[in-house]
Amino acid sequence: MTDCLYAPGPYSNSPPPAQACFRAYGDQIWVYDFDTPYAAIGMWENQLYYGGAWHAYRSDDCQNLEGEGEWGVCNYDFYEDGTTHKFGDKGSRVRFRACGAWGCSGWSSWWRNNN
Repeated sequence: MTDCLYAPGPYSNSPPPAQACFRAYGDQIWVYDFDTPYAAIGMWENQLYYGGAWHAYRSDDCQNLEGEGEWGVCNYDFYEDGTTHKFGDKGSRVRFRACGAWGCSGWSSWWRNNN
């Protein structure tokens, strides 16, 4: 995994119920269910650069319905940062967060999608 975040538990000292990771190579969101009564989820946002600024392009979530102790993975096809995208410019970035039964982590840093 390239970068991972943990969803918060019900209390500050509780173990995390879920983990989400972004793997740039393959444009994948991986979600692990430690022990959440609902689906472990990895939410993501994708922005493209054009007109001199970043703009929201796509967003979605990757739900792990495999159950406790299992990994789920979702494959996406993000534009590469250095290739020309549908708006005729270059620039693509992705961020994600982990969500479980008691809420979501903060957002990750933006990843320039280079792989």
